[in-house]
Amino acid sequence: MSEKAFLLIETDANKTSEIINLIAQIDGIKSANQVAPPYNIYDIITLVETSNISEVGAIALKIKSLSGVYRCVTCVITGTDGIVCRQAVNTFALTRN
Repeated sequence: MSEKAFLLIETDANKTSEIINLIAQIDGIKSANQVAPPYNIYDIITLVETSNISEVGAIALKIKSLSGVYRCVTCVITGTDGIVCRQAVNTFALTRN
């Protein structure tokens, strides 16, 4: 079974395109798209698909470490149970319903 998540990413406005290109090179990234300004907190939405939940966390931490990334919120897709969101700041923790 694969794990899927949306990552909502806030960036330095001058680096958004560069960050999208870097994110697209990470294994497990299915898509990385800029969100239309100016009414959104987040600048990029990314779809991740991996074989296990810890890989989702590793990808989120990798993105968070990129220069110009201010925040990365992970929303794990849990099927019919809804979406569980956790913010990846200094440590990363995901919980399942």
